[in-house]
Parts: sequence; structure tokens; C-alpha cells
Amino acid sequence: MLWQVSSLLFAFYLTEQCGLRPFSMALVMGLSLLCNGLIDGLIGIWLRSWMCNAADGRRFQMIGAGLAGLSFVLFSATAMVEAPIRFGWALGWLLLFRCTYPLLDVAQNAFGTRLATDTRGRRAIIAQRHMMSAMAGITLALVIAPVLLRGGPQAPPRFLICAAIMAVMACFGAWLQDPRRLPTEPPCAPDLTRRSSLTYAQGLLLIGAMGAITSVFHKMAPYYLAFGLAGRSGEWLAWMALGNGLSQYGWPRLRERTQDTVLILASAALLMLGSALLWADFRDNLPLFYGAGLLIGIGSGGLAFLSWSAMASSASLAQPYLKAGLFTACSKLAQALAMLAIGALLQGGAYRHSMVDPRALPTTAFSLAPMLMGLCALLIVTPRRQWNNSRSRMSAAAPSGADNSGASSATQS
Repeated sequence: MLWQVSSLLFAFYLTEQCGLRPFSMALVMGLSLLCNGLIDGLIGIWLRSWMCNAADGRRFQMIGAGLAGLSFVLFSATAMVEAPIRFGWALGWLLLFRCTYPLLDVAQNAFGTRLATDTRGRRAIIAQRHMMSAMAGITLALVIAPVLLRGGPQAPPRFLICAAIMAVMACFGAWLQDPRRLPTEPPCAPDLTRRSSLTYAQGLLLIGAMGAITSVFHKMAPYYLAFGLAGRSGEWLAWMALGNGLSQYGWPRLRERTQDTVLILASAALLMLGSALLWADFRDNLPLFYGAGLLIGIGSGGLAFLSWSAMASSASLAQPYLKAGLFTACSKLAQALAMLAIGALLQGGAYRHSMVDPRALPTTAFSLAPMLMGLCALLIVTPRRQWNNSRSRMSAAAPSGADNSGASSATQS
């Protein structure tokens, strides 16, 4: 919940409730994400020697949850401090949040790879985590987002109360992580049964592209809803989260019957279709408008499931903390770069009026971002698929050539 709120609402909160200019907002968000990404990688390297000590992983989660929760609450009070110190207040507490959150995040991601000893079990855990994330997203869309989207003088204190509740929930969730639930079998035993056909490098590329492009999409969404769809609050976000969550029942089962490449093609197609519906501006046709959110949620849920499955498949063999840390570091660094684009899109303040225009640059960037994500996913998997096909053809041709040469020599003798 903490990460979802920071990803979806912090940019909107800084510009609309705290009064920061878009450039200042992008600076605060970008610097904090840059630090977050670097620390993710460093913690992954630091903890790799402890990959078989689940109790230490749980201890790090509890420390991280406490420090991240405290800084999260104090950052959420930015709108209530004096205007001259808001930039420094926001930057300081958000940096602390981003620097301490990896203690919770990296350990939790690596811990998840060790709760199962086979590929199917790890995929089930990833799907369950995405379902829980979707439930948090629906709560965020229907309860927390309206507090900020509707604005008013009561918005800052109400948002602070929500932040305090979420921080307590994060600490309680970290405390519930019990290392005794780990299986007794060796967690790093090879499991070659229907493993992910995506390499770890492809998973990094996919999560990096998702981090950059979906960051633009998610952070522009509150502006689109507040200024382009006044009065509809967060229902559209709820439909997108619903699609993401419900799809997690299907993606693991489909993966048992087909290959990753086919599922990526399906996810990309859903993203492109949902993006096309957004760009066609069906905001006055609620079934099509909410359907676009549902399709985007299903497609993004598929790409997230497949990329995290590739990471878990590789991390299950060796160095789970290192690989989980580098994986999330790649996503955070991509999100930091995306903040430059978001700051440029919002610079000048005209976005409050241009969001009504479906062909304005901020609106177009928001609506076409899922389509760009689908295209990037296709580009990431297509070269490897072509290489595998050509290698298969060469392997099939090699025995035939050997037999012909053998027959020729026998005829000559």
C-alpha cells in the first residue's frame, strides 16, 4: 500500500495540495527514486551472503517497515507545514522513505522466492502477491484517491490520517512474515520443470521498461481524473486494479499450458486495445471507458507476472537477495528517469485546462503510454524468439548434413 500511494498520488499531492511547481515536484520525486534504486542494488549485494537466513530477512523487513512508515507519515504532512519550507521538508522525508523502504522491499521480494521449492509454487506466490496488491489498489482508488482528487481544505489532514493507518498496516504486515513458513527442502535446489523461458536479463529489460512507461501513466492518471473527468473520482483506477487482480487467477494457469512469449503477446495486445480505447476518448461512454481500464489492468498484470516470474526463477537457483535487489533497482532507476518526462509534461500549469482536450500533449501521453508499453514488451521478446527459431533450424539441419556426407563417402569407397 505504501508503494502504491507513493507511485500514484505523491506527484499529484506535491503539485495540487503542497503548491510545488512541476519542476520542483519532478526534482523531489526523481532524486528520491534515484537514491531508492541505488540502495536497492547495494542492499541486494550486501544481503546476498545471508540468503539462507530468513530470520535476518524478517528483521530487516520490520526495521524497514518502521522507518519507512514514519517517514511516509511525515512526508504526508508536507501540505500542513509553512510554505517556505515545504520543498525541503518534502525532499528530506521522501529521501528517508526511499532510502529505508528497500530494507522492507528487497528482503520481502527475496523471501517470496523461498516460500516454495518448485516453479509452480513460486508462480502461485507471485500471483497471490499481485492479487493482494490489486486489493490495495482498489482500496486506494475508492478510499484514499478521492480525498486528494476532490481537494478542499480538509484534504491534507484526511490524507495524513490515511497515511498513518497505512504505516501501521505496513508494520503489522512485516511482523506477520514468519520464517518458520519456509520449506525444509533446500531453497536453491534446481527445478527445471517448465521454468520461465524469459532470461533474467529479459526480465530486467521488461521491468525497466514497465518502470519508466507505467510511471508516466500512473502519475498522470490523477491529473487526468481530477481535471479531465471532474466528479468521477477514482472509479476508473479501481477498474484497472480489478483487472490486474482478477487476471492473476488466469496467468499462472495459462503459463502451465503455453510459453511466456505467447502470454507476452496476449498482454501486449490487451494493453494496446485498452490504450486505443483511451485515445479514442470514450470518457462519456462509461462501459467502454471502464473497459479500457479493465483491459489495461489485465495486460499490465500479465507483464508484471511474467517479469517477476523470470526473476524468481533465476533467484531460486542462487543469490536471491542480489537478484531481487538488482531487479527492483532497475525499476526504480527507470522511474527516476521518467520523472523528467512528467515534469516536462506538466511544466507551465496549463495541464489543468489541457486535460479536457483529448489531443493535448499531457492527455495523449497518458492515453498512449500503455500502447508504448506493449510495443516495448514485443521488442524485448521478439529478437530472442527469432534467435531461438534460427538456432532450432540449424540444429535440425546439422544431422541431415552429417548423414549426407557419410553416405557420400560410403559410395566413393
